[in-house]
Amino acid sequence: MKYYYPVYPPFIPYYYRPFPAISPNTFIESAKTIPPYLKDLTSLAEKISSDRQYSEQLMNAAQESDQQKVDSLIQGLNLEHSIKTTYTPDGVRFEISSTRCRVSMSLRWR
Repeated sequence: MKYYYPVYPPFIPYYYRPFPAISPNTFIESAKTIPPYLKDLTSLAEKISSDRQYSEQLMNAAQESDQQKVDSLIQGLNLEHSIKTTYTPDGVRFEISSTRCRVSMSLRWR
């Protein structure tokens, strides 16, 4: 009876594997798209922190799962970018994304 040993490819340590050539162009362009997004999220955070009535309306709409009202409250701020909002019983998450980057802000209310 013959026993056949499995044939494995030769082991090549990771330090011998060549890395692709580095070109930071996409990385730099991604970083350039972030400041306007941060400006919008900062404006939203300032509105929430300074306007108690607005904060209550936003929380009530989110806790009632009224996505349309949440979206209309955020759109009422006339921000440059559209903000995707998701919420849980403990808080809310605001996210702005593009093909190059994603910026999010999470706030707790409980």
